[in-house]
Amino acid sequence: MKKKTFVAAAVAVAIVSALGLSVSAANSATQPNGSDEAFYLQDLDSGLAIAAGSSIPFDRPIVGGPDEDNSSYTEKFVVPAGTLNTYAFLSPRGSERTKSAWNILTDASDLTPNVTPYGMIINSLNTPGSVNAVRAAGGNFSLGVAFVNQAGAVLGASYTYITMTPGTGAYTFETPAGPVVVAPTTQTFTQPLQVTSMAAADGALSLVAPTVTPTIIGNPVLTNGTFGLSVSTGTLGGFYVQDDRFATHKGWTLTTNVADFAGPISVSKAQLGVKPVLVAAGSTSAGVTAGAEQVAGSAVYPSTFATAASNTSVGRTNFNADLRFVAPAAAPAGTYTSTLTLTVITAP
Repeated sequence: MKKKTFVAAAVAVAIVSALGLSVSAANSATQPNGSDEAFYLQDLDSGLAIAAGSSIPFDRPIVGGPDEDNSSYTEKFVVPAGTLNTYAFLSPRGSERTKSAWNILTDASDLTPNVTPYGMIINSLNTPGSVNAVRAAGGNFSLGVAFVNQAGAVLGASYTYITMTPGTGAYTFETPAGPVVVAPTTQTFTQPLQVTSMAAADGALSLVAPTVTPTIIGNPVLTNGTFGLSVSTGTLGGFYVQDDRFATHKGWTLTTNVADFAGPISVSKAQLGVKPVLVAAGSTSAGVTAGAEQVAGSAVYPSTFATAASNTSVGRTNFNADLRFVAPAAAPAGTYTSTLTLTVITAP
């Protein structure tokens, strides 16, 4: 290769670096030969990857990279912290991290460095004729790029093995074989366990009444129907069933009964409608189902307010009820009283 051609190649690499087109290395993992990263060779003029085993002339413009497909020259080697100088080098195998042992070297870039042996004009001791001596002797070498700190210590090196023919200096290189995979070690132990437990015990099944006494069914209004009936509404107030039978889980049934109303005249309990309401907030039980609504004017008591299935009902169930009283057409205005009874019965 003519000296003029080599200088032009070096300028091309410098221009790519100045554009800032660097990206992360694709194979930044230690190689079997000790290289920090995979190291591939490419023809500088064509940008094409060179196949391993191909004979490469000593003066053919060559660049190296961590990615086999790097025709755009954008792959950058990882630069260790503290790096002052970057070199392309050729060294005996095993001496890649000993700068004083390198056969030949030259300044380089971490972005697709030019590693043409012919362009490495000196050795570590600046001995004249080093390039010609390498070509004449041939042998087995490492070719790559290294990062050196201010004290001259090699902080990192990526390279490939080459075999050079004595005299001509033509050489072949080895394809990176991938990172060294170390099988993880596994250690286990077994430990006998012994647990002491207690049998579940049944607690009580209890029904807790509303805190407000009595429940007011008020706000009477006249309906717009033919008879203009008086309709009063209200809510029963919050109450709950607490089932602590943790052993048997028998389930339960909650029933409603209502006495006839006393007042200016006696009014049938059928005039009171009751709609059971399950309150989710604060409830911890499961498997509880609300009973059907009893419609004011045609209500039938006793009726089922709610049921809890066996094996699912342990815990607290919160309730309320919507109340609706429809006075008969002949009932005079006034206050009517009755008693609503809720009873919880355990399942068989």
